[in-house]
Amino acid sequence: MQEFFESMSENFVSTFLVEDRWQQLLSGLGITLLITFFAVILGIIIGCLIAIVRSTYETNVKTKKYLTFGDYIIKVLNVVCKIYLTVIRGTPVVVQLMIMYFIIFEFAR
Repeated sequence: MQEFFESMSENFVSTFLVEDRWQQLLSGLGITLLITFFAVILGIIIGCLIAIVRSTYETNVKTKKYLTFGDYIIKVLNVVCKIYLTVIRGTPVVVQLMIMYFIIFEFAR
């Protein structure tokens, strides 16, 4: 058992410290944090826009008898927001990531 841990220790030191693979891990961590930062910013922007549309519809458009052109636009945006929320809430995150990778990013190539 002791030989196993000694060989694991030697392999770890030779792989990560001697061959400088820790730098790759650190670089990957930086990229991960950058992607996370932009994902949070994008999520906040989308969330605020959806909240504005939904609250505007609930407070202004729903109570009016006569609708203007702008009210119809808010009504359509509210339907789009409801569909978006239903899809996002109803699918697991892994499925959303697979859709993004295999469908959306595939068109970017």
